Amino acid sequence: MAKYASTDQNSHNIIANGTTIKGDIITNSDIRIDGKVEGTLKSSGHVIIGDDGFFSGTLTSKDIDVWGKMEGTLNATDTLNLRHSGKIKGDIIIGTLIIEQGAEFNGTCRMGAENPAQKQEGKQPSKNEKK
Repeated sequence: MAKYASTDQNSHNIIANGTTIKGDIITNSDIRIDGKVEGTLKSSGHVIIGDDGFFSGTLTSKDIDVWGKMEGTLNATDTLNLRHSGKIKGDIIIGTLIIEQGAEFNGTCRMGAENPAQKQEGKQPSKNEKK
């Protein structure tokens, strides 16, 4: 009987070219999209949308590299690298943004923006608001 090693945080997920996934993906490891994903993706690792990759929906991760196409809402809590062949159409919330020459971005961008719930907790009352 074969033994399989347990999955660790250094593992990688690959969605191959020619593969389409519709739905929600939640992972603690890195993921590379060379196929097509429609839905919600949450990763605590690194997300790469390859040259032929396409993502449509809501994408949340620490670090994201876009070589292919992305439509929807993207939240990179650390760094978004929009590579020379990358195209994003939608809204991005990022810590740091790097855009290479030739890349395309159409949408809105908030840099260093906090989660709205976190913003409310740390908000100080204005002069007109009662404490």
